[in-house]
Amino acid sequence: MTEISIQKLNHSSKLNKTEIKKYLKFYRNLNLLDIEIINCDIQLKWLKPREDNYTINPLIKQLENINNIKKNKFKQILNFIYDNQNCKTRQILEYFGENKTMNCMNCSSFSCK
Repeated sequence: MTEISIQKLNHSSKLNKTEIKKYLKFYRNLNLLDIEIINCDIQLKWLKPREDNYTINPLIKQLENINNIKKNKFKQILNFIYDNQNCKTRQILEYFGENKTMNCMNCSSFSCK
């Protein structure tokens, strides 16, 4: 159990006592902490740890997947920028699912040749 002072919370958070109690009750209702109001102060106990393997572990696979998608998109952009062999218009159309067989002959891949 950790003892906290409403006055200190009020001073550091700039919330009034009613707002502080409302937020603490909100966390209690989510079963994240247990609250006891003692002599105008509050004692609270976090029921679930915050930012440890228990809370972050389920998100790691999602975060890795998002990171891999972003890396793949970044590689695709770099390939598009540095590919001077293939028609830029054709590459863009293929990216969006259209198959164009002829080169435009106007893009930067052909302007320097």
